Amino acid sequence: MRMASNVFVLCTMLLGSCGTYYDPGDPYVRGLRWWDRGQTQRAIEQWEPLVRENDPDAQFRYGWYLLTSVPGKSSDAIELFRKAGDQGQPKALMVLGDLYFQSSDNVTFKVTKAPFPRDSKQALEFYLKGQRSAIYDGEREALKRVIPKVEGELSTEDSTAIRNVVEKWKPTVVGRAPRHLL
Repeated sequence: MRMASNVFVLCTMLLGSCGTYYDPGDPYVRGLRWWDRGQTQRAIEQWEPLVRENDPDAQFRYGWYLLTSVPGKSSDAIELFRKAGDQGQPKALMVLGDLYFQSSDNVTFKVTKAPFPRDSKQALEFYLKGQRSAIYDGEREALKRVIPKVEGELSTEDSTAIRNVVEKWKPTVVGRAPRHLL
């Protein structure tokens, strides 16, 4: 029995210190766990200081909160998505792609009212950057499905030009790199 409890404590310590969803030392992760429990305000309290420190994951999550929960704050949300996307946060890039693609084939959510006109060129650029930054298999699979649909709306020349731009793109990390939560 003592051996089992020692193994449990060791596993807990290892998981808690290696950048997982269970890392109690990371305020971003604490915010995620509050969010999952429906404690939105507590999550926001964890993320707001990180947003000011240019944490791309916190910028994405706080932007998502503004976009989906706070009327009239879509421009603030988009600004946060752009900052996070510039640092390589894949979900922020995918949301920006969705906001520009405005299709039932969107990756993260259906856009009912976008704050700007539909633009397949911009959508493709954001989706391709998201594909380059993708961390999880689900992100890669979703982008594999939508990118050909966006490219189908563009000329070969436009698509090739956008791919060339994205191929040269590198995220500019200002705060920290996006997390890889296991």
